[in-house]
Amino acid sequence: MNNNRRKQLQAIREELQDIYERLDILCDEEWAAYDNLPEPFQDSERGEKMQSAISTLESVRDQVSEAADEIGEIWELSGAMPARDQEQRSDGIFRKYDSSNDARADTVGRWRSGNES
Repeated sequence: MNNNRRKQLQAIREELQDIYERLDILCDEEWAAYDNLPEPFQDSERGEKMQSAISTLESVRDQVSEAADEIGEIWELSGAMPARDQEQRSDGIFRKYDSSNDARADTVGRWRSGNES
């Protein structure tokens, strides 16, 4: 995959992450609205519809997260080095395995949540 398409994928992933965050806020707000209903209303048809809507909203939110994760995997696989030849250290730096001399060398740049800095 060329650099232009990789950049497009990264932009889409970032948009999906933003959508996830917005949906997560909406879920929290809807749960708060439901929790603030008097108990008789929570047990009513209105309360059941709110719970169903919240459940659907959470499902959509989770699907958006999964889509962003899948794009991240595509992005990693299309990178300069195959995923099988890299490992991520705890400090976020990827190291490339050099099988020709059994040594490891730091890759250029850092990897932060699927983004190159």
